[in-house]
Amino acid sequence: MAARLGLRRHLRRWRRFLFDHCEDRGFAELARRMPSYAYAILLPYITLRTTGYRSSFHEESLRLAWASGYLFAVEVVPHRVLDREYFLWKAGLLSSEPDWPKLYANTALAVAPDALHLDHEAAYAITHTLFYLSDWGRRKPPFEAEESARVTRVLDCLMVHYWRVRHWDLLGELLVNRVALGARESPLATGASAGFLNAWRPDGCIPGGGLEIEGLDKASPSERESIIFRECYHTTLVGVFYCVSALQNRSLRP
Repeated sequence: MAARLGLRRHLRRWRRFLFDHCEDRGFAELARRMPSYAYAILLPYITLRTTGYRSSFHEESLRLAWASGYLFAVEVVPHRVLDREYFLWKAGLLSSEPDWPKLYANTALAVAPDALHLDHEAAYAITHTLFYLSDWGRRKPPFEAEESARVTRVLDCLMVHYWRVRHWDLLGELLVNRVALGARESPLATGASAGFLNAWRPDGCIPGGGLEIEGLDKASPSERESIIFRECYHTTLVGVFYCVSALQNRSLRP
């Protein structure tokens, strides 16, 4: 599957891009110049650390941030605690696997009775909570059957809304979550999946908000590339993530 999709070739390019970014001295020094933002700045390195990559400079920045306490600053919402604990665990910086049920208990997804009052920020909090709990789709979240069914209902309600407003970025993330949950197929899920896949443009990208990208015809080639990247890169990455996850779970339909 990976060979047919050309993933190894693309992953090598993405990995090299991240290496170059992390090794840029100006970026690397930010974690020491702005210690209160150390976790956010060090996250690209922490992510690469899970693959065996090591940088003596970033390792020292990690040590300083850990010793100062900034790496564990408490001014974060619950899903961001999951974010931090997940990546530190995957990077081998924690002595044991985090207590996922305990971390989950105070998230928006755990406490929300329904999807009626969830805005964009809350929806993103929900999708990322499930990314971490499922190890990015590698295993099912630690839910009992009743909680899994409730979470699926919340996802389906959000899918109706974000499919209707053509917010492909959130719809794609919700579809990834549904795959990770192992939720049953339904007419809604099949339609939302088709809507998301049909939003893919001929040039290979997906606009995040679902709207036409304005001004491309009048833009210079360099401006055009910049606009497309800014408006489409994240949703296109989500699209690749969804396709790989769904194909691996044999649930993607043309």
